[in-house]
Amino acid sequence: MAHQACGSIPVVRCALFLSVCILLALVLTTGAGADEKAYVRPVPVKVLVRGKLPADKVKIDGALEVRHPHWAPDYWVVVFRDERSADAGLRVLRAMPDVGSARLLSTAARQSRDFDLNDPLATFDPTERGYQWHLRNTGENGATIGIDLNVATAWNTFRGAGVAVAILDDAVQISHPDIAPNAGNSLHHDWLDASTPLDPEGASLEEHGTACAGLAAGRGGNGIGISGVAPDASLVGLRMLGNTIDDEVEGAALAHEEQAIHIKSSSWGPSDRTTEPDGPAELATAALEHGARTGRGGLGTLYVWAAGNGRDDGDFSNLDGYANSIYTIAVGAVTDMGKITDYGELGANVLISAPSAGGGQEITTTDLVGISGKNTGLSAGNFSNADYRNNFGGTSAAAPQVAGALALMLEANSGLGWRDVQEILLRSGRRVDPDAPGWLENSAGFQFHPALGAGLLDVTAAVGLAENWASLPAQEKAFVATSGLSLTVPDGDDAGIAVPISFPEEARNLRVEHVTVDVVMRHASKSQVRINLVSPAGTVSPLAIRHTARGSDPNRDIDWRFMSVFHWGEQLAGEWRLQFADSVPGVTGTVESYTVTAYGSRSPRDPSTYPEWVAAHFLPGQESDPAADPDHDGYVNLLEYAQATDPLEVDRQRQQEPLEFRRNPALKDITWTVESSSDLDAWIPAQSTLLRTDIDGTEIWRATSPEGETASAYFRLRVELRQ
Repeated sequence: MAHQACGSIPVVRCALFLSVCILLALVLTTGAGADEKAYVRPVPVKVLVRGKLPADKVKIDGALEVRHPHWAPDYWVVVFRDERSADAGLRVLRAMPDVGSARLLSTAARQSRDFDLNDPLATFDPTERGYQWHLRNTGENGATIGIDLNVATAWNTFRGAGVAVAILDDAVQISHPDIAPNAGNSLHHDWLDASTPLDPEGASLEEHGTACAGLAAGRGGNGIGISGVAPDASLVGLRMLGNTIDDEVEGAALAHEEQAIHIKSSSWGPSDRTTEPDGPAELATAALEHGARTGRGGLGTLYVWAAGNGRDDGDFSNLDGYANSIYTIAVGAVTDMGKITDYGELGANVLISAPSAGGGQEITTTDLVGISGKNTGLSAGNFSNADYRNNFGGTSAAAPQVAGALALMLEANSGLGWRDVQEILLRSGRRVDPDAPGWLENSAGFQFHPALGAGLLDVTAAVGLAENWASLPAQEKAFVATSGLSLTVPDGDDAGIAVPISFPEEARNLRVEHVTVDVVMRHASKSQVRINLVSPAGTVSPLAIRHTARGSDPNRDIDWRFMSVFHWGEQLAGEWRLQFADSVPGVTGTVESYTVTAYGSRSPRDPSTYPEWVAAHFLPGQESDPAADPDHDGYVNLLEYAQATDPLEVDRQRQQEPLEFRRNPALKDITWTVESSSDLDAWIPAQSTLLRTDIDGTEIWRATSPEGETASAYFRLRVELRQ
């Protein structure tokens, strides 16, 4: 989190702060003569090595330590005494025969993603100091009733017990009275202060992580303060966020205790006030994949990420390499009136949203104990109890709420894989702000908005799906790569050009989940460029959006991997298109290469005839003729075949909805007849209406009497094998 100037610190604290600084300055300068130079401790320098190091690697002059990150086995980190020894060590390392590369370890600025609103319409009403409307919105202060997480019903059964949620941030005050009851574990870590590696509390002004922790898993039901979304989950503080953070620390935090920590929530990333792509370097990238592939016994660590707050500055979530990863859940924000915020970044990577500031109220959560946090106890607009605050916001506040929801889901079903969790979130999103431009529905029935993903999370619905969820098949991928191009994008042309993408024939029965697009494009003003990926069904993923470049941005060229979840559930078969457009005349760009990679699961080939279906479902000798009904649900096997239902499992949901029926249109060896009767004697053809099509292609129909939906009638389905 960036340091703040004194102008943003209350007067009393600012005066105290300056006094301490003056005293320290006097102490440090006393006794030093005019000609004396103060001793400056050399700063250790880290070098990243890819390859293999020999057994005598530690004998390199100036090397203090060599580390081999377990989450990135192809890399080594060599710590040198100072810059001079690191320079010499680099030359030695690069000359070693088994070293592929050696360079200084990446460092980058990272910022917390809270959002201090200064809009009068978002100012808290001083007659009502705030409440946790994100948990149960009862409509106070101009809000809309029901715009919340809908979590109360889920709490009747699940509250996160046995699930560990880690907050990766500037600090977490685990001694806070609403955090301490859930933080009694040994998993905490501090990478910023070597003297206290197990204490994540940090300095007195680091409050961001404490606010996030309260939202995810603050203790509920204890009669004080607030409740987190997962009030009984374990909380872990991982202190790793400073103004500048190096790649090894990021990787170590993301990989920390990947078997014991189930969920990791991050409300930070590259600056929101730039339109330049930025993201994890080698070690952090390796840690994300390592956690998703091996964490939780192979089910995968769940990484939750704030999607970003830079929309009004022209930033896009697809340009944030953390939120843009297939291994993370990018979270957008919804106001207390169910509206899209003006700060929430757009992106085809945004998966789900949660409540946050931007309307009439901000978010209530934990603050540092006493007056050192955001609530000093002196503001008439905040709580008199300074241990809590009502002015948290941004996607920083939204992400830990989703992390808490994941804890309830894992308590309901500990066998959920990381991709299962993402699909459940997509299925449990609620469409809010329905008239806002940008909503789309893909061919699999999933709805998306670039600022909200699948919409506002419904926790009770997500937990309900999690309880009986059947795991997705193993992840597979297919890709199309083209390089050595010199493809000119027409200048000043809104239509641009469309490049056809055809995946290999053997991969075309893939059911798509994530899609990544790697693009190398030369352009002197990339802010003019628009890039879309279009599926065979016509679903458009906006990857790069025309915007106003900021003066500090280099604003040249594109060499980036974009990711989209907008095609989730669609079929890979058919022609995809990659569109490039430059609608501003004056500068011409060229595409040098692109790679489109689709991730998903391979759908088993459905039997295309009734004999094949029988062979697939029954052992030899089992009763399987068309009159048989081995599961005794009233649907003979031929009807089960026609409706794509399980012949060995009672279809209770169908029995509760007798006027709706399923139909598998891919089957060509059967004939259908839907009939109705008012007396069970005379039967006539019924009317039928297509309601929707499931992801697997099965159609859901409703039968009605020829006399209308309100008429009383009996219905029957007649299904026969074609002769």
